[in-house]
Amino acid sequence: MTFWDVWILSREERRSDVNAASKALAERGKLLEQIESIVAQAENASPLKTGISKKDLGTQIRENKQQEKRQERLKTAFKPEKAQRAKPAEVIPLRGEKQEDYAFPDLSDLIFKEEEDD
Repeated sequence: MTFWDVWILSREERRSDVNAASKALAERGKLLEQIESIVAQAENASPLKTGISKKDLGTQIRENKQQEKRQERLKTAFKPEKAQRAKPAEVIPLRGEKQEDYAFPDLSDLIFKEEEDD
């Protein structure tokens, strides 16, 4: 490779570097414009500009936070599967006791019993 070839290659590399830098500068400008438009949109939508009081803003924030917590808890909650039995388990009475029928107790004799005065 001659000195002349090296000089041409280095000149082409510098030219490609300048072209890449100019493209990067143009893209950076587009990015800054996009960022500025997002900032302007956020400032226009801020609660201070929309007229919401600080109390209402705090209430909205609290409600949104609680709603997000509820949704996250529903998503991440562990819910074990319940085993469904076709027939309920057999109940074995202890010490030979009769199984209660769980009917309402008959308290009429206690309520309407005539008291004996001594």
